[in-house]
Amino acid sequence: MLAFVGDSRMRLMYSYVADLLMHVENADRLYTEPLDARDARNDVSFWIPDLNITLYYFRLHQPDEHHRLKMFIKSPEKQKAFDYAIFETGSWSLFNGGLTVLPDFRKNLTEAAMKLSLLPRETLFIWMQTLPFHPYVKSQRNRWVIERGPVYRDIEQFGRVMREVADEHGVTLWQSAHDLALQHPELYADRVHPNRQLYQKFICQFFDALDWQNCPAVGTGHNSRSVCVH
Repeated sequence: MLAFVGDSRMRLMYSYVADLLMHVENADRLYTEPLDARDARNDVSFWIPDLNITLYYFRLHQPDEHHRLKMFIKSPEKQKAFDYAIFETGSWSLFNGGLTVLPDFRKNLTEAAMKLSLLPRETLFIWMQTLPFHPYVKSQRNRWVIERGPVYRDIEQFGRVMREVADEHGVTLWQSAHDLALQHPELYADRVHPNRQLYQKFICQFFDALDWQNCPAVGTGHNSRSVCVH
């Protein structure tokens, strides 16, 4: 089982992996149009019987949502432990409080690290370093990124704190996705959300890190291709 924990950016990653494993080839609309608010607000799970894989999205906008974190740890889905759980956060903390909340962000991340240590040992919990913003992407959605000044620089401070707390508590950190996003601002659907192609690159990194010998393919028959083709 694979869980994605976070806000709409993790919800889109969940959707991309579901599309990938179900061979949905024409789902680009999901990554070029605004995500329905309900999609990012609700928890979702998806079982792929042919592959015996369960995907799970759990909404956790900010690390101070302790009741939500407790719900995730004690979720009915946890009757069988997740193999991997990927967590990304920071954008909502910046949106709600700006840089003034950085000390609280660090404190709440530290508490989250301690609570997540309660997960079964067979679960690898991975923190994805806070993804960047790109205010010069042409889309006008997520206008707060423009109206509140240089938040594309501010969001990096949240990523730095996440990196430091992960190091202090021995949490596995996924930093290469953040670095890749910085290199490819043209692969953003708007100022906050990566597009489908960038999510493909993220998942390729993930599969490569797991050393999957059979990388999932997109399409069927002679039209199939590996997701990890660069």
